[in-house]
Amino acid sequence: NTDSVIQCVTGTNAAGYSYYRTNGVIAFSNTKTYELWLDFDIQWSALSDGTQSYITRAGLASDGLNLDPTSGIFVRYTHSVNAGQMQIVSRLANVESVLNSNVAGGTGRVKVQLQVVNGTDIYAYLNGNKIAGSITTNIPLNTTLFIGSGIQKTLGTTSRIQYTDYYKVYQIFYSGR
Repeated sequence: NTDSVIQCVTGTNAAGYSYYRTNGVIAFSNTKTYELWLDFDIQWSALSDGTQSYITRAGLASDGLNLDPTSGIFVRYTHSVNAGQMQIVSRLANVESVLNSNVAGGTGRVKVQLQVVNGTDIYAYLNGNKIAGSITTNIPLNTTLFIGSGIQKTLGTTSRIQYTDYYKVYQIFYSGR
């Protein structure tokens, strides 16, 4: 089902892109004891492949997600990286750390949950399953981040769509705010 709230469409241009971001901002530090969660669903109109290629990103970013942002925490998918399986990415000042998943992108709806713990660890859950490992470097502390997603066409002229839905952000404090 593609009845999602937000659609990003590449159009038929071989370099087409589309993205959105919220006006609200999120920033976090490593000076408190807390968990920050970002939950959303994502799916695509078709697989990225060798003739109709695209890259998608969704999550938190310092700027637009039509390209890799300067800083952010997000999921990324394209067919030619990590055997077409989704990646969890944390970027700080254009340097990134990546956690590879075993969940294929490009097909079906994927439930994404990103968890930031105390600003020192990032964990990810795809379709309710925890991805092995965590990200502990290049976490964008004290950085203004927006919620958003984007799709960037890299080859071909057939339009592709990324659908996102059910964005939810919440924070649990274990010590004073």
